[in-house]
Amino acid sequence: MIRTMRSSDMDFVLKATNEMQWAYSRVEIERVTSLSNGVSYVWEDEELRGFITSLTYSSTAIIGHLLVTAGYRGIGIGKSLLEHTLSVLDSSGVESVIVFSTEDGSGLYERMGFSKGPKVVSCGMNVTGPISGLPGAESVLPEDLDEIAAFDERIFGDSRINLMERLYAEHPDLCRKIVNDGTIDGYIFARRTPLGGDIGPWICRAPDASHLLSSVMSSFECSRVDIGYFEDNPWIKPLIDSHAQVKNFNVRLMTRGLPRYTGDRTKVFGIAGFELG
Repeated sequence: MIRTMRSSDMDFVLKATNEMQWAYSRVEIERVTSLSNGVSYVWEDEELRGFITSLTYSSTAIIGHLLVTAGYRGIGIGKSLLEHTLSVLDSSGVESVIVFSTEDGSGLYERMGFSKGPKVVSCGMNVTGPISGLPGAESVLPEDLDEIAAFDERIFGDSRINLMERLYAEHPDLCRKIVNDGTIDGYIFARRTPLGGDIGPWICRAPDASHLLSSVMSSFECSRVDIGYFEDNPWIKPLIDSHAQVKNFNVRLMTRGLPRYTGDRTKVFGIAGFELG
């Protein structure tokens, strides 16, 4: 049966994601569930067999994880979890649901009304140092979050203020902004992980991208950093090619309902994360 995910399910969720080599930590899963408004579920009969997570920004929902344990795949558990979650999200008034899907998983989402969008590259790289921060990027202050969220909304297509507040509360020292003529014109948020660090969201004009990136990369010298970026952004590869890549694969943004990332996508140098949108 399907039931709401509880904190006591966290050990199962972490074990299941580790078996898939997704390398999520407890903090990362709890970040998602804290933003989910209770719309994350498990499938349980004699034991837990699968789970799905989602989170909501204003009128947009993100499907973050959909996983069924080995030996119980192909019998409809994943489909049931997704159907149930979409039904709850629809009834809550959500206008857009997005997911970052592998090609193998895209068929299920298409059958549920999702449309294929642009490809996103998942890149892991070893940061070689030392790295000196370029001038121009400034520390984000608490009073900047509303302005950053408004800037972000023009690109993403909905307000993600709750995400900005959560990420800033966790790692304020890894949040940077670009200010031009007294107005915030770009930003980057990063966070520490057991592997090293994650970068994103990261949105700015191309001339400012290197300044923002160097301002946070200096915190991850000699460790691994992961980032997801749209394949059709022509400006990002020169910024990351100087670092040894340890992971590189494609997924696809899929959307059900109103489209997202409807602004100038060449300004999107890093998504928030596959589980964060």
